[in-house]
Amino acid sequence: MASLRERNGTYYIVFTKRVDGELNQAACSLRTEDKSDAEDLCEEYGKKYERGEIDPFGGWTYQKELRRRREKQSGCTIGAAVDQFLTSKSHVTESTRTGYRHKLNAFAESVGESMPADLVNRNNIQDFCFREDLARETQRTYLRHCKMLFRWLEREDWIDQNICEPIRYPRKQETTSRKMINKNQLDKLFRTFKRIQREKSGTGRRRVYMSGLNRW
Repeated sequence: MASLRERNGTYYIVFTKRVDGELNQAACSLRTEDKSDAEDLCEEYGKKYERGEIDPFGGWTYQKELRRRREKQSGCTIGAAVDQFLTSKSHVTESTRTGYRHKLNAFAESVGESMPADLVNRNNIQDFCFREDLARETQRTYLRHCKMLFRWLEREDWIDQNICEPIRYPRKQETTSRKMINKNQLDKLFRTFKRIQREKSGTGRRRVYMSGLNRW
């Protein structure tokens, strides 16, 4: 089995097995301070350990895994990167994966699926996320998914630097309902108007003024 531990802000995965009644453990750093990322990695490599695909008691470490992936992935395309990202999300619901697939495949198509992942630049991301034909909330959703992808790419050593992280989300768009006067505000306005009308009705000149207001 595998479990997660945190030490000095960094998360570790701990593998446990019993040999001749004795409890043996092997721990290795996951090189992340993000709990959500660490939980995903713990689940992924815990399953691989149970299937016998990795042997942390025989020299396997996450750092060696990243080095092996880096050598294998050198020059790999953004299309392949998106496919691998989606595969890594096998633990999420199908509707969530469908949302990832729809948006990230569209991103890969926009930059060219054959483009090496480490050559994608900041302008490519902004051109895709901030198109003028997209609503503000859709732009925010696209950028959120791209940030998830590029955090994963950096974590898995597909890229040296996460160029997406510094990109800011566009401001949330105000809805029409927020701009319109609400019932409480309207009631308050009428009460104020009636109070002013009563106060001003004491003189003829003011009565004429208020009469003009009523006609208006």
